[in-house]
Amino acid sequence: EYITRGDVVKEAKKIASDERDGFLYDFGVNSAGTVKLRISGERGRQIDLQFGEYFAPDGEPDTSNICFYPAGYSQHDVYILKGEGEEIFEPVFTYHGFRYCVVLGITEQEATSDLLTFVVQNSALREIGSFGCSDGMTNKLQAMTRNSDLSNFYYFPTDCPHREKNGWTGDAALSAEHILMNLDAVNSYREWLRNIRAAQRADGALPGIVPTGGWGFEWGNGPAWDAALTYIPYFCYVLRGDRKIIEENATAIFRYCEYISRRRDERGLVAIGLGDWCPVTRVKSPLEFTDSVTCMSILKKAAYIFSQLGLSLEREFCEKLYNEIRDAVRRHLIDFGTMTAIGSCQTSQAMAIYYDVFNPGENAHVR
Repeated sequence: EYITRGDVVKEAKKIASDERDGFLYDFGVNSAGTVKLRISGERGRQIDLQFGEYFAPDGEPDTSNICFYPAGYSQHDVYILKGEGEEIFEPVFTYHGFRYCVVLGITEQEATSDLLTFVVQNSALREIGSFGCSDGMTNKLQAMTRNSDLSNFYYFPTDCPHREKNGWTGDAALSAEHILMNLDAVNSYREWLRNIRAAQRADGALPGIVPTGGWGFEWGNGPAWDAALTYIPYFCYVLRGDRKIIEENATAIFRYCEYISRRRDERGLVAIGLGDWCPVTRVKSPLEFTDSVTCMSILKKAAYIFSQLGLSLEREFCEKLYNEIRDAVRRHLIDFGTMTAIGSCQTSQAMAIYYDVFNPGENAHVR
């Protein structure tokens, strides 16, 4: 029930010859899927399809964002003609994230609007919610978010459809709430959570990507990424009423909470893995702050899950650990003279407010 093939087919809107004697098919929107190529020709002729997302300032296709791969390897399909009349090529073992496709190996006469169509694909996630208002920009943001969510859901939530296609846990933790408000993704999340539990080490540690061949425990993880194990079942239960998913993951969640407790330093703070990821300038919020406050969020949600399941010992453990970490954050990382969190930056201050580091009476003095 996962992959929907050909749910939307977008005809090419514009065809233009580029400097490499190829033909540019611009579909006008960045999405994910494959193309369907219809062509006739002599046996052995090679057709190259190079996919991209944006254009350079001079108007030429730009694939410089595809890093960590040999040039021309990723986002590139090749088809060799059989020479048996009209042939239809639609890849079945890959997909791409793209707006345009440069086709090489065809003539100007063959570069017709029906040569190539964009076949949009994603997991079969039924729409269950929508949003609209009188502000056009907000509506556009909702549409872009929906497109991004679907473009990054192929069996499991991924980081991008054009390059890594990995199940980065941090991306999924951040997007789960709004996805579940818009799309029926519970069953897909349930399957992915099975993989997360299988990847969890005996000590409770989680990798930064799932599925993984073992990579992601030494770099690429940390509470803000590991939160997926707790956040996703929590939101599936709170927003969709799925009790089974919190039952299935309760043991793994508690194992992770115990892991957090053991990873605290002598001040009672947590600093493991990645922190404030890719800010516009240098990182200003220390890892010990973002990790510790994220742990507070995980523990608060875990305590709620255990309360719903009647697991009182687990709930009490999480509530106690939550209070201990919160006290440590307030003691070591908050300047009460200026009412600012360490780093004096948007990340630190916003997290301190949003995750209740400040007491209710203190919020009026926080800037």
